[in-house]
Amino acid sequence: MTRGPRCSPRTQAALGLALCVVLAWPPLRHALEASVWRHMVLQFPLLMAAGALLAAALPPRARGAVARWNAHGIAGLVGVAGVLAVLMVPRALDLALRDGAIEKTYRFGNFHETMAFVNALAWIAHAEDHHPDLALSYGRCTVRFNTHSVGGISINDFICAAKVDALLP
Repeated sequence: MTRGPRCSPRTQAALGLALCVVLAWPPLRHALEASVWRHMVLQFPLLMAAGALLAAALPPRARGAVARWNAHGIAGLVGVAGVLAVLMVPRALDLALRDGAIEKTYRFGNFHETMAFVNALAWIAHAEDHHPDLALSYGRCTVRFNTHSVGGISINDFICAAKVDALLP
């Protein structure tokens, strides 16, 4: 079986550095970090790939140590664990943390859908005895959870935000 041309270690390192520069470009970095999903599914694996490519620039002794560490497939196991961790990230973590609160804006097709969501949210808030701040308009509802008694975010905020987020598909 013939193999295609191989990249030299120098070329691999240059590609890794270029990928790091692209990922560090502020508009792209902010876009990727604006969502936990994009951060975990796109940015994190690309950063891992950049690191793997940059490893080619290591001195021979260090590359040998990495090769010994990977001799039994440790890197493969870490990769699989990383993929599983990314797949287990709950949707609720895709909430914006702003000024000591958890905030998310939900969009709807009409006012009736918005009000139905607000009524379901009110039921959850009452059952949990933890009431968010709401900003409501025709097709939009912004929900903001924080715990005034602790002056910021508590575990109750995350629990309630996850329950509210689960109302929608």
